[in-house]
Amino acid sequence: MSETGGQLSDREREILEHVANGATNQQIANNLGISVNTVKVHVRNIFGKIGVASRAEATLYAVRAGIVSVHGAPDPTGAAVAVLEEPEPMVPPHTPPIQNTGVSATSTETTMASKKQKPTEAPATSAGSRVWLSLGLAIVGIVLAVVAIGFVLGDTRSGELPNDTPANPPAAGPGGIMQAAVPNPDWNTLAPLEAVQEAAAAVNVQGSIYLIGGVNADGVTGAVRRYDPDNDTWRSLANKPTPVTNAQAAVVNGLVYVPGGELQDGTTTNVVEVYDPVQGTWSTAPDLPTPRSGYGLVAFEGQMYLLGGTDGETIHDEVYVFDPDSESWSQETTLPTPRAYGGAAVIEGKIYVVGGENDEGLVLTLEIYDPVRSEGQWTASTARMPEGRTRFGLGVIFRFIVVMGGTPAGSPLFYDFRNDLWRTFNNVLPPVEFGTQPAIAVRDDALYIVSGEPDATASDVTEMRFIYRTELQISN
Repeated sequence: MSETGGQLSDREREILEHVANGATNQQIANNLGISVNTVKVHVRNIFGKIGVASRAEATLYAVRAGIVSVHGAPDPTGAAVAVLEEPEPMVPPHTPPIQNTGVSATSTETTMASKKQKPTEAPATSAGSRVWLSLGLAIVGIVLAVVAIGFVLGDTRSGELPNDTPANPPAAGPGGIMQAAVPNPDWNTLAPLEAVQEAAAAVNVQGSIYLIGGVNADGVTGAVRRYDPDNDTWRSLANKPTPVTNAQAAVVNGLVYVPGGELQDGTTTNVVEVYDPVQGTWSTAPDLPTPRSGYGLVAFEGQMYLLGGTDGETIHDEVYVFDPDSESWSQETTLPTPRAYGGAAVIEGKIYVVGGENDEGLVLTLEIYDPVRSEGQWTASTARMPEGRTRFGLGVIFRFIVVMGGTPAGSPLFYDFRNDLWRTFNNVLPPVEFGTQPAIAVRDDALYIVSGEPDATASDVTEMRFIYRTELQISN
């Protein structure tokens, strides 16, 4: 990374600080009272000036350059400890405090990303109590740092993992050791949806899950339903004007875009319809350059990326990008492998495209696109899917891309993007079979999966989180 932080303007340093604190472009725009497009321009300029290609690298630069504060505190064992103001997302929340300064062992089981809790204000501290506070922060820093090491040093083999046996725990050293097990999925059955929308689009809008289109016993539907996870209830909304199936949805600037899809007669459309969750109304956006269904779709940096898919006859490799500011479509670097009915997700500033099918059969490769580079670059993961899968649901939680359901039927698959490997958790299977094309949306680090066959009368609704078990030992 380039050390050119002195070239950054005051506004660029302010935006970089927001980026390093995990804010999205929309959040930065809201906080600073500027447009999302202005934020995008600033972010690209910042990346060019400091010589980075992702938000993760920008965050690291911001820490090294002192733009984001890092506190140092003495370790009781004599080792230096750095405590970030906010831990890495992979560090489990609610780490239990350590009260014993001798030899102790603590075993805990915690749900990853439990329900949001109201934050509490820290009381004012006197000069004398700050000494104890610093000591406490140092100890918490040790716990957080070693928990992170425990997760990073997890088992690097593909295949089924044990329930609570730590893989490659860190070696013992001054100050004790922490052993952290690989997290396991935790499944919860929620109230069913008294309707069916197989192969529907699903998206999270301000904490509510929207289910759009799909197919049921009567054919392709334009039904729109909103799920409230807090109350476990569903509500019907205004139907999509053009009923479609095999379409996806993406949220850009607070609006839900649904491009293309397959119509009742089996043909594919290029119509793009837009739902306003505040007004509860539908409108249209400029048509796709060509009809598409069965594509991958993500929102990134205030734009929408549509990857691959089919026009009903041919499976394609084109990547189309929609800019809502100019209301226009453009074409980016094509997929290395044409595919349809796979999945796509944005992780740490890159777009991951997974699975699906093409004229040669099931696609096992996982390909990664870096849209920040001026020309865009594709790379292929060295880890191939353990088995081919198409027409599945996909979500991202903790450090995993999760593949649910699909054809051929099989257990959920988990791609560990931090370690570039596929894993299965066959010892903790879901309570239902998800079938073909379940709809999946993510909220508060939990997956919400809606699944049901077209000829059924109701859909299963399942929640998936991660749980982990840790064992902590501290000695002088």
